[in-house]
Amino acid sequence: MANKEEKKNGRPKTAAELMAMFDFVGRFSEGLAAVKKGNQWFHIHPDGKAAYKARFNWAGRFNGGKASVSQGYITFNIDANGERVG
Repeated sequence: MANKEEKKNGRPKTAAELMAMFDFVGRFSEGLAAVKKGNQWFHIHPDGKAAYKARFNWAGRFNGGKASVSQGYITFNIDANGERVG
């Protein structure tokens, strides 16, 4: 029987499955991993679904509820929903 997280986000993908879906897959941190597909970076859940719309030039790992991202020449922090935070 699937746990609540699996029901919410689907079955977790294996590393091989994720690597076949994306050009780059980072390590999971705080339940999300930074990935690159084409020229865009974003974060995914373990089932491979995007946490928010892909729109960054680069995305880092989450730490303390925030991840650094770059959009154009600007680097800033976002939360797990892709919203800019201080």
